[in-house]
Amino acid sequence: MKNIYLYVLISVAMLLGVASVIFFIVTEKTAKPAPFELPMPKQEKLTEKIRESDSTVTILLAKDDKFYCYHGTDKNAGTMLRLKEIGRFLSVELKKRNDMTVLIKPSAEATYKNTVDILDQMTTNHVRKYKMVQPLDEDMAFIENIKK
Repeated sequence: MKNIYLYVLISVAMLLGVASVIFFIVTEKTAKPAPFELPMPKQEKLTEKIRESDSTVTILLAKDDKFYCYHGTDKNAGTMLRLKEIGRFLSVELKKRNDMTVLIKPSAEATYKNTVDILDQMTTNHVRKYKMVQPLDEDMAFIENIKK
């Protein structure tokens, strides 16, 4: 009698083992990852250049958590700000013009944290139009002259 229970127990355990192996094989074969669409911004023409104008505010990201901000095309009229002061600067500029475009130009010395912080400021201050662009050589030379 003990042998029959042992055989039944072993048979049930083997059946459960085989059933679980078959289950996992079938679910692995049928459960394929489903791709999803990642919304990407519209690609603009690469030949189109962003120009500084009266309706732009440019923020140059320098090292040591410093940001040089100026309105329009006059770089000399700008100011060096810390991150805490950027929000106030942007809100003042937004009150002057609703159609303002902010050009963010991170230098090679700018940290990833600074870039993320400035993008957070765009969201916090409800800036509708902003674009991150490569700084020109004249921008880099300007930043170097400011440091001196």
